[in-house]
Amino acid sequence: MFEKRIKFIKFFILLLITSTLVFAEEKLPYFKFETDTGRIIKKKDLKDKPTVMIFWGIYCHTCRDELPKLEKVYQKYRDKVNFLAVVVDTQDIDEVKEFKEKIGFSYTVAFINSQSDLVKFKVFGTPTTLVISPDLIVIRRFVGDINITALENLLDELIIK
Repeated sequence: MFEKRIKFIKFFILLLITSTLVFAEEKLPYFKFETDTGRIIKKKDLKDKPTVMIFWGIYCHTCRDELPKLEKVYQKYRDKVNFLAVVVDTQDIDEVKEFKEKIGFSYTVAFINSQSDLVKFKVFGTPTTLVISPDLIVIRRFVGDINITALENLLDELIIK
């Protein structure tokens, strides 16, 4: 438990240091994640629809607020937008299912393969939310608390295109 807290503190420090960084639009890196339902999801599976991908942790207090907010957005856009919650601090499916029920969100959870996935996606803290265009370009990165109105406006623009 102590080691998990140390990891969280390191993530939080990196978040503070990098929260002012602005990343240009970038191609979504290749990935192959297993989901909480046992399905394998790859980069190509997100093509042709906008995607909201949040990197989060079981022990992240901000994530506990963020995930239910995104559930409301998910319910509004579920037929037009892919949603994927990538958990970074556990591989325990039962722990994730219990957490989803407790916190109150229903969209798909995927498990990272290693900490190098975080580097590949330029995730330096949780929560980090990526908005990905239908042609698999990361067009917006929210670090920390997300502005739901800005997210919905961006999704509306992507859906219209």
